[in-house]
Order: sequence, then structure tokens, then C-alpha cells
Amino acid sequence: MACANLAGLLLARQGARRIGLASPYTADVQQQIIANYRGLGIETVAESHLDISVNYAFGEVETETLATMLTQLAKSPAKPEALVVMCTNLRA
Repeated sequence: MACANLAGLLLARQGARRIGLASPYTADVQQQIIANYRGLGIETVAESHLDISVNYAFGEVETETLATMLTQLAKSPAKPEALVVMCTNLRA
């Protein structure tokens, strides 16, 4: 949760309260991240996750895959104010 708190502070400083969230995680982990952001007053209006559960595999996600995820989030009709990539092992 410390990462979400720091990210929440940074987002708030930029005035972003509606985010698009990309991660390699499973749906249950993604929902917990969304709940943590909600607790900080940040609404996740669009999300994308890859359902990966093996830690080592996070680092094997191709940059093209991540770029596609972020492009789709950016084009979301929900119009997120910022995009967040949640995973230190992704090449973001």
C-alpha cells in the first residue's frame, strides 16, 4: 500500500483524480489496487491487467504489450486524467 500512497500523493499534486490502471496482475490483485486508490480518493475509470501470477513472468512482458494496454486506456471513453503502470518489474 505504500506505493499506492506515494502514487496517490503524486497524482493528487498533479490534480489527477481519475486514472487508467495497467498491471500484469490477476483480477483479484487488480481489484485490491483499485480499492486502495479508491481509499485515497482516486477513481479508477479504466483498467487493464494481464492475469499473470508468476513474479518472474512480470519482467517478460513485451514493451509492445504494455504500449497497447496504455494506448487502449488513454483512448477509453471514460477519459482518465492520468495513466498508472503498477509493477516495478514491467519495463514501463
